[in-house]
Amino acid sequence: MITGTAITPAIRVEVLDSTGARVTSPTIVTLALADNPGGATLSGSTQVISINGVATFDDIVLNQRGAGYRFSASSGTVPPAFGSPFTVYTPLLADVIAAGDENSCALKRGDVPYCWGRNSVGIVNDTFAGPQLTPVGLHTSLLFDRITAGYQAFCGIMSGGQAYCWGSNGGGKLGDSTFQDRTTPVAAQPSLRFAQLSLAFDYACGLTTSHDVYCWGDNNFGQLGDSTRNFSLVPVRAGGGLTFDAVSAENFHTCALDPSGAAYCWGNNGRGQLGDNTTVEKLAPQPVLGGHTFLRIAAGFSHTCGIATDAVTYCWGKNSAGELGDGSTTQRLVPTRVMGGSSFVELDSDGLFTCGLTALGQTWCWGSGYGTQPIHIQQPAPFIAISAGFEHVCAITAAKGVYCWGVNTYGMLGDGTTTSSNVPVRVLY
Repeated sequence: MITGTAITPAIRVEVLDSTGARVTSPTIVTLALADNPGGATLSGSTQVISINGVATFDDIVLNQRGAGYRFSASSGTVPPAFGSPFTVYTPLLADVIAAGDENSCALKRGDVPYCWGRNSVGIVNDTFAGPQLTPVGLHTSLLFDRITAGYQAFCGIMSGGQAYCWGSNGGGKLGDSTFQDRTTPVAAQPSLRFAQLSLAFDYACGLTTSHDVYCWGDNNFGQLGDSTRNFSLVPVRAGGGLTFDAVSAENFHTCALDPSGAAYCWGNNGRGQLGDNTTVEKLAPQPVLGGHTFLRIAAGFSHTCGIATDAVTYCWGKNSAGELGDGSTTQRLVPTRVMGGSSFVELDSDGLFTCGLTALGQTWCWGSGYGTQPIHIQQPAPFIAISAGFEHVCAITAAKGVYCWGVNTYGMLGDGTTTSSNVPVRVLY
């Protein structure tokens, strides 16, 4: 049941006599709240006349969320009957969305994030051990403007560029110079001010407000971009003298765009995800071949995609699930055009698929669960932002409504269930 929306299916009250038989003559039945934990106002037709022994209340609305509501039904001097307890949810509203591998967080700018899904290390709810099927506010007084998700970890950026992270701290990716998992945000690399953060498997990279990329954590494939394989708990600058306007890190490779739109990638290259026509790992940023100038770039599990300035989307790297969107499952070592002809303004990837968002708010996805070329997502409304997790996607509408779709094993769709969905479902709390 959702606040402000008529309860469906309609509430039906059966009128019985002392023997348990239906009273077929018209009877006035009154519906009321026996238990009102949220202090809700009950609106709609609360008195109806039964027809053939059944009173139907089809426009009942409650205006406050809460758990443990219960209706009572009465008629004349007959003692009231009571229904079973139920929960009323309200739609989550947000400006920013971040889908992780098996959980998600959403945020109103200048507020605390609300999170849901798999709750390993208390990443979503530090007072509850199991999966969180609906959003819960993070226990912090910190107010964020941006948020990003990685492998069982999240980071938020405050208005002044200060970054805080929480969750699994493998490789020291939370940036607090420890390996200790955190259930609440800790300062990440407090000497730096960030415009963007990107969390990968056991490392992280951040774009500073001065357009430098710094990375920290595991470096076994050179994913920190400092020309070494040296692990580091402190930030190391990637790319020497290069400056960047965007960064995207995922699994074991990192890609970035310089101010001219040229793409550079570094780290693991076993599937050609660096786009330099080799499968040899690179310890420092290498130019992506093809001569393209990019507006957006997104690193996936073992592939990368980018939106070029000519509005064409290109992908490269692993393609076993069709995540390159070129109609095949053939690995590509250089940027290859995505089929379909749609022009995207946003792009995101985490697992073995990719999703793009058009200027008109339409979403197309390709790869695992979708196929080898983009398919259109059946949306309830145009989206203004999307975020791809490992097996699910979340999006935000212009009215700030939050929707998710995909695998829902741990409640990462945020609709109070563990039922997977191929179409977007409303996130409720």
